[in-house]
Amino acid sequence: MRREGEDVVYITPPRFLDPTKVMLGSVHVPLATEEFATAEALLHGDGVYEGPDYRGVEVLMGSFHIEGIDWRVIAKIERDEALRPAHRKIRTLAAGTAGALLLAGLMVALLWRGQRAGILAYRTQQETERGMLTQHYARMVASVRDAVFLTDKQGNIVEANEAAVKSYGYSMAEFQTMNAADLRTPEELPRHEQQWRPAVGQLGHIYQTIHRRKDGTTFPVEIANNAFEIDGTTYYQAFARDVHANRSLEVQLLRLSHLHKALFAATSTLLRARSEDELYKGMCDVIVDVGGYCLADVAVPNNDEGKTVRFLATAGRDDGYFAGASISWGDGPLSKGPTGAAIREGQIQVNQNFSKNPAMAPWRDAALKRGIQASVGLPLRAFGEVFGALTIYSDHPAAFDGEERTMLTRFAEDISFGVEALRRGHDPASSQRGSGSLS
Repeated sequence: MRREGEDVVYITPPRFLDPTKVMLGSVHVPLATEEFATAEALLHGDGVYEGPDYRGVEVLMGSFHIEGIDWRVIAKIERDEALRPAHRKIRTLAAGTAGALLLAGLMVALLWRGQRAGILAYRTQQETERGMLTQHYARMVASVRDAVFLTDKQGNIVEANEAAVKSYGYSMAEFQTMNAADLRTPEELPRHEQQWRPAVGQLGHIYQTIHRRKDGTTFPVEIANNAFEIDGTTYYQAFARDVHANRSLEVQLLRLSHLHKALFAATSTLLRARSEDELYKGMCDVIVDVGGYCLADVAVPNNDEGKTVRFLATAGRDDGYFAGASISWGDGPLSKGPTGAAIREGQIQVNQNFSKNPAMAPWRDAALKRGIQASVGLPLRAFGEVFGALTIYSDHPAAFDGEERTMLTRFAEDISFGVEALRRGHDPASSQRGSGSLS
């Protein structure tokens, strides 16, 4: 969500939001609405807040501002639900304390009466209860979704739960031959001691790093680490949570933010263009410089025997890539890429991963050498006929999802509109915009 004037605007409206409080045509909620706890986050910034939400239910809520854009992520939980485990623990503690006091009184009475047998029975009971509690704790750790590791003071892994085995790909026997530092990538290894040791003497220490699975793949993790003693021996317990999904969301929102800015910049380019070459080059520059993509080009078909294409404009991380591309819009392996297919079929073509897409084999090595991971080809039309393709390249695999493709289509529509206006002999700035309008 974010603030617009005196309203709150949602990317995704809350599930239980009263539809009568949503303004017609958009997901807006007045900031001054009573029982609207998230207003505190917009007025006072990041933090943890307590109060009623839009349903009138008391909640605990955390607010996090996404760096680089004006959106916030709100996470909340009902107050009763959040405090229920604490209340339960308090009741359990009170009952246990009362029971302990009662047993202590009985012990004193038994001592006074010389009944040592009763004391021994009590001790046996305590050991049994402790064993049951230990088993219960072990079952609880085994069932959590986060990976949990128990290590000795040197960081050698003593135990790991089932989630760790599934997530990292190591067996329990393999874990028990490893050190916690072995889970890190080589780049993160120098920070291991600096981050691991502060848990000693503290209630806990939280930090982030990069871990590596048995198959070599890496992922970001948030570690909650704490130290404790058993019979004078220090152990570490670390909860490792995969935060890849959170980082992916941040990256996606940042890409969409850049794309919105690029679309506005494209309007200015369209209005200023006085020739097709100027239009093509200006649009490619905007896509790379403002949109944040690594490469862009406009290509048109040649009517030669090999049905090759020629590039009218390029921008970004070329470094000879287009000179050696040998793209075709006809048949054969060189026509299977997004550019040739978009010209030939007149439909948007998406390559989400150069490494894994067999059709991209002719260009894979050259693309990966330049850090290019994905591409999309968008057909360009003038007067109903396809005359070329706009191809955009990203350094993120799986970059071109549904929303991003929809927004990129508007670049192709703007170029098509400008070409039609220029070929009619009109200034695009004085023409009536069509369906590709930027408003």
